[in-house]
Amino acid sequence: MPVSHSPSHWTRSHIEAAVCDAQHEIPVITQTDVAPVLPGIDLWDLWPVQLIDGSTAQFDGWTLWHILSAPALPDPDKRHDIARIRLVMQRGNEWRDCGDLMPDGHAPGSREWAGSALYDPASNVMTLFFTASGRRDEAQRTFEQRLFQTSGQLHFADGLARVENWTAPVEIVEADDDHYMRVGGTEGVPGFIKGFRDPAHFRDPLDGQNYLLFTGSLKRSDNDWNGAIGIIRGDGQSHDR
Repeated sequence: MPVSHSPSHWTRSHIEAAVCDAQHEIPVITQTDVAPVLPGIDLWDLWPVQLIDGSTAQFDGWTLWHILSAPALPDPDKRHDIARIRLVMQRGNEWRDCGDLMPDGHAPGSREWAGSALYDPASNVMTLFFTASGRRDEAQRTFEQRLFQTSGQLHFADGLARVENWTAPVEIVEADDDHYMRVGGTEGVPGFIKGFRDPAHFRDPLDGQNYLLFTGSLKRSDNDWNGAIGIIRGDGQSHDR
């Protein structure tokens, strides 16, 4: 899709210039390194609450994190079927659990998957971009994925953060089933589940435009591995890079 401006580009040359050395390697994690943050709760896929320029928001030395969570199950893969977004505070090595981010029944899906979040200090409003997987109260679990946004007022009380007065979730953009596949189905094989999820906010410093990057699957591809990084401009138009 043609664009009328010149956003920043991330090209093959940038990737080839990346330096791989010891300081960029993830150390081996052993069983002795593992300690549950919340006993009985699985936690994965987390993102910080950010300011509009992409920097991490600070609250008297604390940062706020959104983390996918679910009760620990014998089969850890089943956590995706009951995932909720959790609000957690962090300062140094100290973590404080603030519970589920959104109230029960607020999200339009049967579970809540990953996204990103922005905070506006002037209004104390936090805006969440997230993936609604499935449909609320669906009789049989599906892998449908839709992109939504909702906003609420951020408050602190008794040493914990909470978000209240959420706005009704609004679908950001729909998969057109032409360029991007509409994701559905009740069965999914790991590695082959198609995607339309994970909206991540980015403001391009070159043109000042707001974008959301997301995971998509290309409809016109005849390859089983047809994943793409999609991008949505603030005007609602999208294209893949």
